[in-house]
Amino acid sequence: MKRKILWLVLAAVLFALAGCGGGSDRPVLETTIESDLNVDGDIFEPLNGDPRTVTQGATVLVGVTGTGEYRGFLSFPLNAIPLDAFIHSATLTFTLVPPTDDIPLEMELVSFQPTGLLPSFYQEGLTVYASSLYTLPAPNAFNQVSFNVTSLMREAQRRGFNDLQLRILENRDFTVQGLVEFSESNATPPKLVVVYD
Repeated sequence: MKRKILWLVLAAVLFALAGCGGGSDRPVLETTIESDLNVDGDIFEPLNGDPRTVTQGATVLVGVTGTGEYRGFLSFPLNAIPLDAFIHSATLTFTLVPPTDDIPLEMELVSFQPTGLLPSFYQEGLTVYASSLYTLPAPNAFNQVSFNVTSLMREAQRRGFNDLQLRILENRDFTVQGLVEFSESNATPPKLVVVYD
């Protein structure tokens, strides 16, 4: 009887160990994706009621001033990542253009055709599929800051989006004035590092 119980326990342990591999046999990979500088930009909404303006240039502005609010847009093509991949992590890094104010940020997952920004994308022209709140971290020696955007990346992947597209704005729960400006140059574009299998 004892031998039978011992064999049953051993079989259960072996069965449990066989299931510990957990998922895919594919290797874990890391890829770095630069944002599409032809799509990125910002939209400014003046407080005085003038029309919104779209700017696509060497920098992207985010924040609130005494004359209105800037909302930034970034687009990262995801064609390098298989649609059935499991996303372990996703980190967004961009280079700040000083001086930069310490304002709370909100990043929203949106989706639009990468043919150019429209003034309506500032608010009503886009559906928000997910969002995350961030505090602006202290920049490193190269004036770069990084954000964990794993939840936004997973949602984009789940929905089968061709691009990870983000609308970045000052957290709506705050009314402090301040601007964050980040580089859109070819030398220091925003980058998305994705770890997946």
